[in-house]
Amino acid sequence: MKLIHDYFKLSVFILGLMLAGFSGAQACQPIGELKTDTEAFLKKGECHEYFLNAQADSYLEIAAQQKGVDVRLSLLEENTEIKSADSENVNSGYEFVVYIAPKQTRYKVQIKWLDDNRAFVGNEGFYRLEFETRAGGEAERLLVKNFETAAAFYAQATEARNSGKPANAVGDYLKAAAIYKSAPQSRVFKYRLALTNYYLGVSYAAARKSDEALAVFQETAALAAAIQDKFLESLSLKEAGMIFYRLGNFPRSAELLEDAVALLEKLQLEKIGEKPALPEAYLILGEVSFNLGKTERAVSALEALRANHKEPADEYLKASIKLADVYVNLNLWQKAEQVLAPLAPPDTAPAAVKGHFNKVSGKLYMKTDRE
Repeated sequence: MKLIHDYFKLSVFILGLMLAGFSGAQACQPIGELKTDTEAFLKKGECHEYFLNAQADSYLEIAAQQKGVDVRLSLLEENTEIKSADSENVNSGYEFVVYIAPKQTRYKVQIKWLDDNRAFVGNEGFYRLEFETRAGGEAERLLVKNFETAAAFYAQATEARNSGKPANAVGDYLKAAAIYKSAPQSRVFKYRLALTNYYLGVSYAAARKSDEALAVFQETAALAAAIQDKFLESLSLKEAGMIFYRLGNFPRSAELLEDAVALLEKLQLEKIGEKPALPEAYLILGEVSFNLGKTERAVSALEALRANHKEPADEYLKASIKLADVYVNLNLWQKAEQVLAPLAPPDTAPAAVKGHFNKVSGKLYMKTDRE
């Protein structure tokens, strides 16, 4: 009997833990009917829920514009998710859901906070929820079909790119982009085209097809500017600037990188964008500026990185070594030593980084007559 009693108590205890876990799950706060476009403030861990009445055979287009907060957009019938959107655009740009309602239904639209450590630090932000509904005819059904087909190509391409197979990703990104270009140029297709083009450029660059990547990034920068997505525009400018740097066109590289840095600095103040984007731009801008003989700009870019971005650690280390190198070339040996002395490249650092560190260290000690 005691064994049964103990087993019963243990079962009750485990059940209590399970219920506590369920109660601690992210619950959605009911906001009300979605009748007009609305902007709302979202904090870390929150979820907002709206109700949307739809007629039978109606076309629904729901957009969540992210303004410093990364969200997942979901359309539900009762408590079953029908459609959702969470693309790679971090805490900027749009998430879209398009759908043909098969019957007259009262839907739920949910906006859930996502914690993305790639984004600039921020535990709160705004989103703007926009929607359009109209009678669904053949044109609307084709639109939804094209959107879903393109999204499937995009997903396949992204999986290949994330698996280290950029050449395989190119084909599917091109298929998705072709569909977005041929569709009616509404905001949903314009935005998806710009986002697809950007990752097509990333894939071209990773596959060492610089000319193709350069053309795509410059096109994407123009597309992003047209739809007023400053973060996507800044990323495209940065990537194009880095390619021009690798091709040895330093003046054009510096021009694009300056534009990218100006945008990224502004977005950082608004807590929008990815953490590595600005340090990468600073680092290459420092390199380019030094190669152009603009040493003051090189120093200011590298110092800005070191002062404000301890992470990513690799970029900080590279910038520190490059800054010490610049100081050595300017015969500012004491400054070079102050930068170089605290550095200790880890064993996991790339061979090129270790080699640069050793080279600069050797130059410094030769300049100062040390063994």
